Amino acid sequence: MKKLISIFAALIFVGISYGQTYEKIYGDLKLIYGGQDITISQDATDSYLTSTITAPWEITTIGSLTFSDATVQTTAFTGTSSYWQRAATTLSPLTAGDNVSTTGYVNGGVYYIDGNIFADYSGGANPNLYVGYNNLTALTSGNRNTVYGHNAAAAITSASQNFIMGYNAGLIHTTGHYNVFVGYDSGKSSTTSEKNTCFGYNSGGGISTGKYNTCIGFSTGNNLGAQEGNVHLGYLAGSNSAGSNLLFIDNSNTATPLIYGDFSTDHITINGSLEVTEANFRNVTTVNAATYDLLTTDYILHVTYTATGAVTSLTLPTAQVVDGRIIIIKDAGNNAGTNNITIDTEGGQTIDGSATLVLNGNGDSVMLYCNSSNWFILY
Repeated sequence: MKKLISIFAALIFVGISYGQTYEKIYGDLKLIYGGQDITISQDATDSYLTSTITAPWEITTIGSLTFSDATVQTTAFTGTSSYWQRAATTLSPLTAGDNVSTTGYVNGGVYYIDGNIFADYSGGANPNLYVGYNNLTALTSGNRNTVYGHNAAAAITSASQNFIMGYNAGLIHTTGHYNVFVGYDSGKSSTTSEKNTCFGYNSGGGISTGKYNTCIGFSTGNNLGAQEGNVHLGYLAGSNSAGSNLLFIDNSNTATPLIYGDFSTDHITINGSLEVTEANFRNVTTVNAATYDLLTTDYILHVTYTATGAVTSLTLPTAQVVDGRIIIIKDAGNNAGTNNITIDTEGGQTIDGSATLVLNGNGDSVMLYCNSSNWFILY
């Protein structure tokens, strides 16, 4: 058994190279091999199998079958159980009189052992690698998938380039590409989803057709369905959320996580206290023109144009009317007494109840905040 495990590990970590598809024989036939020219056939009476293998051959006694290390092996043996052949996409038992043989260059694998298929691959230029019982059983044209685990990706037909690992992971997934599902039941409800990355027990377990989700932690993303663009991080984080483009970072299923964000509005909420131990740097924008429209990235407006002329319209656009938004405006030209700075809004919003605000003293400054409807003066 130790030798079996060693060979299995070597094959998995070294990798299985590309080559022709090899139709395995299941049942009591239990083989581990790599890089061999091999012929396996069954006689007309079902009484034995013969195998011709070219060295190097590394195998030990497994169950009732024995292969020994030798440069060339031609061995007949008897068995008591039925043998099985994989023909196309179905499994069918062999009966007396059936004669099954296959010849080809076999690139490696770990096969039927005590009821479990430990490793396999599909041939051609873009093979799939799969390890575990009953995985990739519905495969038709999908390629370059890597699948590990009992029932993992059992329903994949044409999906490609997925990495799926864990019992029932990606269980009913059929055609979606580029997913990573790792963990027991991870991505278990996915059918045609794409480009999701999920790690942990039942992570992304609720995703069906959604895309671009990242779920890391126990049962994260458990209610996403067709939603897109979410990031859920932590034990149960966002497990009750059914929205898109949302950020949940917490260690519970609370609707008010420690860190909550909305990628569609580039807004983040800290549900708790925030301590900053280093210097806090803010964006400073120099305004050196008669007109200027506030941008999303602006915080401090350093108005130097007053040294040249009046700023006739420093506009606070409706798109910037966001709850909690703060803006500071400073007469850096130190000449607003002569060349005033006129601050106005784009829509019907007001500034402390007025349509405009005028800075008319040299070196004047003002701090404004927004409540999502209007602007107010702090100082």
